[in-house]
Amino acid sequence: MEALRILIFEDELMVAHDIRENLIRSGYEVSGIARTLEKALGILENSPTDILLVDIQLNGPLDGIEIVERLSSQYSIPVIYLTAHSDMKVLHRAKQTNPSAYLIKPFRMAELPLQIELAIHNFYQHPLLNPTKKSDGFLLSVGGIFIRVFNHEIIYIEAKGPASRFHLTEEGYHRIHPHRKVELYANLGYLFEHHLTDNFYRLSKSEGINLDHVNGIEGDEVLCSGYRIAIPTGKRKSLLEQFCIIKAR
Repeated sequence: MEALRILIFEDELMVAHDIRENLIRSGYEVSGIARTLEKALGILENSPTDILLVDIQLNGPLDGIEIVERLSSQYSIPVIYLTAHSDMKVLHRAKQTNPSAYLIKPFRMAELPLQIELAIHNFYQHPLLNPTKKSDGFLLSVGGIFIRVFNHEIIYIEAKGPASRFHLTEEGYHRIHPHRKVELYANLGYLFEHHLTDNFYRLSKSEGINLDHVNGIEGDEVLCSGYRIAIPTGKRKSLLEQFCIIKAR
């Protein structure tokens, strides 16, 4: 399984490197260490990141809360604040950015994994923390493990009992687990409301397809990267309208 990737925003380099080493020992990956907004934006643009770990008190023009405000305007990622502040005004400002967890300095490194798991749980369970920004990817909780699923790897989703099953590209299955095909399930309605981008089309209450994987439409079937999926009655015209159609002479 892929490890969660964490961006550390801390201007004390010794502290940042200490946190980094402890995260790696705990099985996480560190996407980068930032001391400025520009550095953090560069890391987020070039390195997949699952969590922001941000110190509130920084020696610069912006404090950690302002940094999170700027980053959150472009990225929807759970935030854990590191803070030694007990000032209620500071904590009130921090609350306005909807952090997923806090760590009060000084803290024991053993607390980090607990707060990371709490942050992931809070972010993906509460709509206030996870606004309806739709990005290419989300974390799926499977038996206590969080697996990252990228939208572009999803071919289609079909209902299997109370949940819906993902059908991924071979690259997607291999990235998640190189030696076996992991079956993933989630609620289809929740996915369409909160996580799936506009290139997904809901064929029915029980099926959704990624339009980027549509290879063609033959009769009452849509062809999606090797899958032939029946088009429900009355949906063919609506599905065709999702594409630019050029009539050949």
